[in-house]
Amino acid sequence: MSDALREAPAAVDGSKLLEDGLSNSRGDATPSLLLSVHEVAHNAALKLSQNEAWLRAVTDCDPLVRSNDECRGQFLERFLPRAYRRALVDDDRSEMTAVFEDGVKLGGDFASGVRAVVEVALQSPEFMYLIELG
Repeated sequence: MSDALREAPAAVDGSKLLEDGLSNSRGDATPSLLLSVHEVAHNAALKLSQNEAWLRAVTDCDPLVRSNDECRGQFLERFLPRAYRRALVDDDRSEMTAVFEDGVKLGGDFASGVRAVVEVALQSPEFMYLIELG
């Protein structure tokens, strides 16, 4: 499990929320082999972004107090290196900033932007595979 999803206060287990997102429609604890990567990422991102404690922990920013741009930047800098298990490059920031903004446009709030980034990140090769260079 990526550390990106474990970033939460003791009362919120990001791993448990991800596990719940993996559950199939019957509510089984074991993920169905028929679920696509997209469905898994969507369900997990939805559950995580709906949990206020996890959102506060992973963003460490309140968009009602600070600007959305500042909170978005802080979220990307905290979440993506953990999800990708490497330092971010400018292309990562640019791509995920656009994903975040599209999420905000579609959902209308900061949590929607976070949800979009988490969903895309969970489907990315950088999350799915440990890429070692050298």
